[in-house]
Amino acid sequence: MKTEVLLSFLARAFEHIGGVPKELVIDNLKQFVEKPRTKDDAAILTNTYSEFSKDYGFKVKPCMPYRPQTKGKTETQNKIMDN
Repeated sequence: MKTEVLLSFLARAFEHIGGVPKELVIDNLKQFVEKPRTKDDAAILTNTYSEFSKDYGFKVKPCMPYRPQTKGKTETQNKIMDN
């Protein structure tokens, strides 16, 4: 998926929920992250995504690869509830 499509989706999502979160925990998708976060170093975001996050005023916290404890924080938020 193209970066522009993902950024457009995020912008519409912020509009739909009526605000912007203080922080987004993201997976290391190549459209947003040039170099993944490690134990010792912060991730390097793409210029486009970095500017987008500054424009909207939220912090970005990429998950560490191969570390389920951090990735689980993003995935546990996405649940489907059956009635």
